[in-house]
Amino acid sequence: MNFKCERNEGKLPLKQAPNRSHQEITMHYRQITLSSMTKVLMHLLIALHLIPLFHGQNITNDTTVLFDKQDPPYATRIWGTNSNYRLDIRALLYAKPNPLIEFKACFPNGTWFGLGLGGYMMPDTELVFMMAPQNKTLQRTLSMRVSISDIPKTLPDTSPLYNTTISSCGANMVQFLVNRPLNASKSKLSDGTEYTIRVGNLTRMSYAGSYLSFSLLRAKYLPYHIKGMGFYGNFDLTINQDGTISITEESDFYIFHGFLLWFAWGVLGLLQIISGRHIRQFWKTSMWLHRISGILNLAITMTMVLLAFKKVNWKLQNNLHALLGLGVLCVNGLIVLGGFLTRWLIQHFRWGNRRIMWMKFIHSSMGYMTILIAQVAIVTGSLQYAELHDMAALPALLGFIHAIVFGGLIFILEIYIRIYRTREQRFIKPGNVVTRVEFDQRIGQGETLVILDDLVLDVTDFIYEHPGGSFVLNHLVGQDVSKYFYGGYAMSHSTNDRPYYHTNIARAIVNQLAVARIFEKAPIVFATVSRATTINRTTSCFTFVPLAGQMQQRQGGTIQLDRSI
Repeated sequence: MNFKCERNEGKLPLKQAPNRSHQEITMHYRQITLSSMTKVLMHLLIALHLIPLFHGQNITNDTTVLFDKQDPPYATRIWGTNSNYRLDIRALLYAKPNPLIEFKACFPNGTWFGLGLGGYMMPDTELVFMMAPQNKTLQRTLSMRVSISDIPKTLPDTSPLYNTTISSCGANMVQFLVNRPLNASKSKLSDGTEYTIRVGNLTRMSYAGSYLSFSLLRAKYLPYHIKGMGFYGNFDLTINQDGTISITEESDFYIFHGFLLWFAWGVLGLLQIISGRHIRQFWKTSMWLHRISGILNLAITMTMVLLAFKKVNWKLQNNLHALLGLGVLCVNGLIVLGGFLTRWLIQHFRWGNRRIMWMKFIHSSMGYMTILIAQVAIVTGSLQYAELHDMAALPALLGFIHAIVFGGLIFILEIYIRIYRTREQRFIKPGNVVTRVEFDQRIGQGETLVILDDLVLDVTDFIYEHPGGSFVLNHLVGQDVSKYFYGGYAMSHSTNDRPYYHTNIARAIVNQLAVARIFEKAPIVFATVSRATTINRTTSCFTFVPLAGQMQQRQGGTIQLDRSI
């Protein structure tokens, strides 16, 4: 009788292996067959380019249930430009005296590779290992990551928390094997809590590596990974009841972060400029677009910036992008508050609208400045992402393309609005006609009407959108506002208030508000100009002296005009 001998390292004695029923074997056979078919289908889809392969992000999840529960298969993660950083994980749930999780890493000798429990490789975070096997003296297993200020001049010998084995896994490749108890009594964080890995629960893992050789100087900059000469990220690990491992790659937070903030400041930011400056003639919708886009902008910015700070353990990173992001968040909050304050002043402030003008100037100036800084933050963010992910071309190029397109659109819109404002749109001629008596009657009935030239304007809805404040129109209801509209006079005699000449935007709004024409024949007077006074560049005041003995036909009879008029 021939016996086949196999190595049984790391296993319990064979006699302890549980017996399996025919039904269990049949079930496992079906699962193996299904897994094999799934793998064939996946390879076919990849070959047909229906599933993209991402650079340095290959994932292999093998959760096939084998016959031997004590020796489950590995789940594998692969990184690196040459796919030469490999991590295998499995759980040994039947190990005595404690269940174990086994991590096996294979990577080029002379570089470094680290794996940690939790979402971040920060101080007081438990590291499963951080290896830099240049030589025997630098083969280290660190239990806790120390802060930058605490990194010693030379690495001391450290005793690992767990059983470790270092061996070769190929030419110039090193393999590092560690077994960690699921409930490790030695694994205590700075607050004394223990990091327990539970079967069936998600466990967040963090990883990082560098293609460069390890040095103490570079160790101080591990969070930045030497400007893209490496990789980093997170994945979620789940131990199944049979000891197999399921790995779910965490979606790239920084892609999500960058896209939303690009939307906030590239799209909503542009919409805020357009709604506040270039389409003000559409007053019913422009200000609502401005308010909604501003609030959405603040909500997205606050959420994404705070999540980014949480990602780095609430510590401000010493780089331009982080500083710009924090500055934009702080100023953006002030801008939104300033917008609400400006709105309140427009609706409630009375005499002296110069304060409203100053508040609007401060609000708009801060807004333009913040949007400009945000564009710089978008470019620096794309550059930083490219550096950290070894992608020097595409993300950086996208940042500059955005800046060029954004600036080009603003330039075109500014040319348009400057030309539009200098034009003089003709006033419409409404079909409805009212006399002055009818106009006064409608005012007495509570309608908010004003007169501009021969037009009757209904300012009921516009009165609280008037840029100079609602008090101005409220105070002038029932009156002729022509001399104010053309910039001849200010409603207040205060020296702080100046006349305002309304542009073509206001003329477009007038055409939307016009509801009728005043029908009233004015007397025709032949007179001479006795004096002309220039008020400003748009208004002059003339004093007329009628000629003596003039007669003028008017409704209801004739009137005699004399020089005393």
